[in-house]
Amino acid sequence: MNVLRRLVALALLAITLMFSAREARAQTTDLAARVAARGPRDLVDSALPAGSLTVPPLPLDHVTERHGPLTISYPRALKPVVENALRRAEGDARAVAAQFGMREIPPLAVRLVADPEMMRRLAPRELPPPAYAVGVAYASARLALVSASAPRTWAASNMAQVLRHELSHLLLAEATNHADTPRWLSEGIAVHQADEHTFERFQELASASWTGRLAPLRRLDEGFSEGTDEVNVAYAESTDFVGYLLRIDGATRFSILIDHLRDRMPFEEALEQTYGASMARIEEEWRRDLDGRVAFAPLWAGTGLLSIGGAVLVVAALLRRRMKNRATLARWESEDTARRNRWMFLTRPALRLVPQPVDASTDLPVEAPANDVMLPVRRAPDDLPRISHDGAEHTLH
Repeated sequence: MNVLRRLVALALLAITLMFSAREARAQTTDLAARVAARGPRDLVDSALPAGSLTVPPLPLDHVTERHGPLTISYPRALKPVVENALRRAEGDARAVAAQFGMREIPPLAVRLVADPEMMRRLAPRELPPPAYAVGVAYASARLALVSASAPRTWAASNMAQVLRHELSHLLLAEATNHADTPRWLSEGIAVHQADEHTFERFQELASASWTGRLAPLRRLDEGFSEGTDEVNVAYAESTDFVGYLLRIDGATRFSILIDHLRDRMPFEEALEQTYGASMARIEEEWRRDLDGRVAFAPLWAGTGLLSIGGAVLVVAALLRRRMKNRATLARWESEDTARRNRWMFLTRPALRLVPQPVDASTDLPVEAPANDVMLPVRRAPDDLPRISHDGAEHTLH
């Protein structure tokens, strides 16, 4: 009997473990599917609740240091490579937080690793880093990882700069209370805060503009995929649009947008409340601004040599832009005219036609009330002067 009970217990335990493992795999698969639907990028879990990820333990050869609110771990042998990043980390974190209007920085964990493969091993296994990433941020875990070498090329990365980029992702999530912000906004802000502006990125933007590969802002998040070309264009476009917002009204206005997002205002509504125009209108104005800055791109993009084909493209683009600008200005003027007409209709006082009274003694008009229209005085025929000539009377008028 005891043997039978043990067999039954073992069978039940095996069934329980089997279903538990299957449920865990299903949850992991569902989590991966949710992230895949959002598209991989270096900020991979902005919409996940805290505690959703399992962070692997550090290897024994890793050293851990405290730098203010940052806990930074790295392989002991990598110390000469990470020294600059260690020296700058706390100051960069505080500078980024100040730009978001944050007075305090929560505890953040940073892992500096030798290569993308080690970054993948030390990242949460539910959400591995994108294949193209040299750094990755997990906002729900308050964790950032940075590799000393780039994937595919194995070229040395600027670890201090990449770390500042990833800290921007983490601190933006904290500043907005983990609001559901567009990915392109987070990436554009991070590029600006890490000062990752390059001529190659502007070349990519100019080429995408000329070839019609720029995506509408509402679809720009789809560009952060594994395809290198799409990722490069998405980064270039998001960076330039965020830069345009910072140019037109400065960082103070941009901080108001962050406040609206923290108050859980939907992004497009927050953008309109901050800048006084819809996202579609702002995007249209940004594209006109971009057209002006990349108008002569065919003369230097690629080889940088002046060519007849490039000159023809420039002329054609200038003509096309001029026609587009005229159509846009005409439409805006029509909208403004209609808006003014509606305002005047609602606010203009009514006019009344009032006969002009006549003073019999002075024959002068008497003042009418305000907003009344004075009508001319017509004399009665009997009041007109008369003369006699050749036996007939004539009136003078």
